Amino acid sequence: MDVKQEVEELKRKGEKNIFVFGSGDFGTTLLEQGLFDEYRICLVPVALGTGKPLFGRKLSRLRMKLLESRPLASGNVLLRYEP
Repeated sequence: MDVKQEVEELKRKGEKNIFVFGSGDFGTTLLEQGLFDEYRICLVPVALGTGKPLFGRKLSRLRMKLLESRPLASGNVLLRYEP
């Protein structure tokens, strides 16, 4: 399956947004193919000491423009970016 072709077809046919939740590997594949129109990242302020990068594989630097930062009642912060 050609991920880029399939996602572009979904975007052409679809009337609604496509969301990817909690899949770093799939998200990295989409990122590498330039298929994200927007990133929504929920920052959860918990210090664990170690962890896995949001996009697991080593990627080149991606500059993003902050569209919105919204604090939530839970203490989390919703961040919206465009590539």
